[in-house]
Amino acid sequence: MEKIITKGGCDMNFLRYTTRMLQNTSPIGLLVGGTVLYLGLPLLRKGLRCVAVVTGRALYSVTDEARNIRNQPLQPEEVNS
Repeated sequence: MEKIITKGGCDMNFLRYTTRMLQNTSPIGLLVGGTVLYLGLPLLRKGLRCVAVVTGRALYSVTDEARNIRNQPLQPEEVNS
């Protein structure tokens, strides 16, 4: 079997796979899958939002601390003679 590579070939493979999967899934399976997606997406969005907020706070804290260190005058090192 010769494989033809066209522009956007990965998209076509994905569409074929999902079409075949949808054709082979029972109506009850589609209903259950849709329900799981419907109930799961808000939780996933909330989790991703929480991760984004925590990451933003951490980045702000690191840059704020770096700015404070940069603005402090340098302390001369004590030399023990």
